[in-house]
Amino acid sequence: MARHVVEEVERQSDLRRRAESGSTEFASNSVRKVPGMFNLESGIDSLTNFKCQTADVLRQLHASAEPLVSTVNGKADVVVQDAAAY
Repeated sequence: MARHVVEEVERQSDLRRRAESGSTEFASNSVRKVPGMFNLESGIDSLTNFKCQTADVLRQLHASAEPLVSTVNGKADVVVQDAAAY
């Protein structure tokens, strides 16, 4: 497999692990996990990945009830969220 594909697979695995552990909330001098809030570690991904892995992303959105920021050229473009969580 090409190196970039292996790195992407590893990154996706890491994101899934982090998504299961809760969200991150930033305070002035600390970081703590808060369930149900936006997750800066796994809540941002490219629109290309969303298109290629739509079923998996939707499963994760339904399970986590957290929004996903999809990026285009590294900039936030769309926010997707489970309807029940909205």
